[in-house]
Amino acid sequence: DGRMNEAELMELCTRVRGSAELAEQWMNRCSMALGYERPIDLIDTQTGRDRVEVLLTQIDYGVYI
Repeated sequence: DGRMNEAELMELCTRVRGSAELAEQWMNRCSMALGYERPIDLIDTQTGRDRVEVLLTQIDYGVYI
C-alpha cells in the first residue's frame, strides 16, 4: 500500500538527518511540527508513522517551515 514500516522510516530518517546517530537524536526530541511529541513515540501506529514520514519528507525537500 506504499506505507512505511518502522524500519523503512528509520532508514528515511537516517538518510535525511545524515547519520544513524543524528536520526536517533531527532527521533527522541520533541517536535513542534508534531504537536510537541517525540517522533519515536508516534511510530508504533500507522497514523503516527505517516505523520513522521510527511515531516521527514518536508525536511528532505526543504519545504518545512
